[in-house]
Amino acid sequence: MVNMKKLTVVCIASLNFLLACNGTQQTTTESVVSKAAELAPNNAPEPSRWYVQGAEVNPIDGSKNQILSLDARESYRDHRICIVLSFHNGKLSRGTIGTRLDVDDFVTVDGSEVRMKFDNDKPIQEHWSGGDSHDTLFPYGRENQFLVNLLRHKELALEFSCYEKAPQTVTFNIQGLSGDLKAAGLYDPTSDVKHRR
Repeated sequence: MVNMKKLTVVCIASLNFLLACNGTQQTTTESVVSKAAELAPNNAPEPSRWYVQGAEVNPIDGSKNQILSLDARESYRDHRICIVLSFHNGKLSRGTIGTRLDVDDFVTVDGSEVRMKFDNDKPIQEHWSGGDSHDTLFPYGRENQFLVNLLRHKELALEFSCYEKAPQTVTFNIQGLSGDLKAAGLYDPTSDVKHRR
């Protein structure tokens, strides 16, 4: 507690010095504390990093395809890892993979065991299939459920394995997706799918 008081005194003295150097003659404790609050790092959660690709309209039938993607906080051996959501006419794609994890490394079509943890929920273990491109994993048959979990949470830790490699864990700041879906006019399946913990 004594060290904290010393630290506070040193911080106030430093701020007074900085304010004086800037030509500001405010020396009251209240003004120093308010200036410190302005200079302090913001503890608000980081904003969403979902990238919303503009809709592509098919000139033959007028159908619209749109993609949202989110990069992981970490890369794996310089490989870009991201969650990709693909929409056709505002709903999750069925002809292509609607929700997937692009791993930028080789995976078999047999896929991989995947462990996920949303916020402070219990971990979920599932088997995800591999895409024909051999660089994508997806929750076959559970695409809407995965999207619902993304919409209802703020953080995701996801563990997966590439072919003949040890499991890797990446994390995502998934908050902000609901607003991005609404702004783009895309389908939100939360009312259709029960929440899974």
